[in-house]
Amino acid sequence: MKNKSFSIVYGGLSTEHDVSVNSFLNIYNTIKSSFLYEYLYSVIYIDTDGKVYESSKPNRFKIDKDILNKKNISIYTLMRKIKNKKIYIYSLLYGGCGEDGSIQGMANILGIKNNFGTIFSSALSINKYFMYQYFTNNKNFKMPKTIQVKNSKYLDEVIQSFTDSIVVKPNSMGSSKYIQIYKQDSIDLKLLSKQCDDILKLNNDSVLFQEYINGIEYTCSCSDFNGFIQTFPLVKVSYADSVYSYDLKYDEYNYYTIIKEKEESSLETKIKEITKEIYISIECTGTIRVDFIVKDAEIYLLEINTLPGLTEVSSLVLMLKEYDVSLERYLAKQIGIIND
Repeated sequence: MKNKSFSIVYGGLSTEHDVSVNSFLNIYNTIKSSFLYEYLYSVIYIDTDGKVYESSKPNRFKIDKDILNKKNISIYTLMRKIKNKKIYIYSLLYGGCGEDGSIQGMANILGIKNNFGTIFSSALSINKYFMYQYFTNNKNFKMPKTIQVKNSKYLDEVIQSFTDSIVVKPNSMGSSKYIQIYKQDSIDLKLLSKQCDDILKLNNDSVLFQEYINGIEYTCSCSDFNGFIQTFPLVKVSYADSVYSYDLKYDEYNYYTIIKEKEESSLETKIKEITKEIYISIECTGTIRVDFIVKDAEIYLLEINTLPGLTEVSSLVLMLKEYDVSLERYLAKQIGIIND
């Protein structure tokens, strides 16, 4: 009989550690009361220092004695063990070291089955600046004007390149963390410089300055089920603030409105088609989520997420409910326990 055992890995080194933990808790609460529990081999937690802990499936779960009393092991030792036992790894590692192509490369070399996504799609998507360059000539959608900044020395010149409000955000961080909007006529240069320095210290990468587009935001997910690429119901994101921040993203469902397929406008249908186009173009596997903003009937690409969050309030979870697919069934199809 084909081995369909799986392990869940979560936590990680990135600033999205807490999103990973909350996604795990949501998933584990589903698994422990479903048929999936018999296939669960272990739970793997990576702390913010990079220490790796593995525990056999616990009957209850909090990040305490159940896993942290275990002896930590290296990620390489873990991956070799997973390879030898031919276990599927379901990853909830978001951001750096989870969606940047590194763990994807290791799994690829060792031949481990997983939901990580491809090296190319992960490495490209996490680096928003390179992603914008890759799609810059696409005729179906646009990218906001974007300038990459690697230090805070010449911010005056960067600011002068924009005529209206500016969005400042990390290049390679997800979950809308450290994002801020500045009005062109009231920019506090000291505050802006501090934000840039803070991002650079955390991210060790770069900061993006981007034109602010005052439009309607949408998010769309797409997945490959047995070779059939399928989009989920489109979600419109509504919020009172000028920017969709981390706090809003993980607050409540009332920021999301599901667009039922029979009620889609032609432009909303086009967003779903573009999501599928992106999925194919950058050789995605598993499930992705793509964020857009629309202004004056023009569609702008904001972000591609190759491992969407699965917290109780994540947009993908809401999409699954609208699609009448339980989280249990979604996970089983992803892992390959069921194939219909």
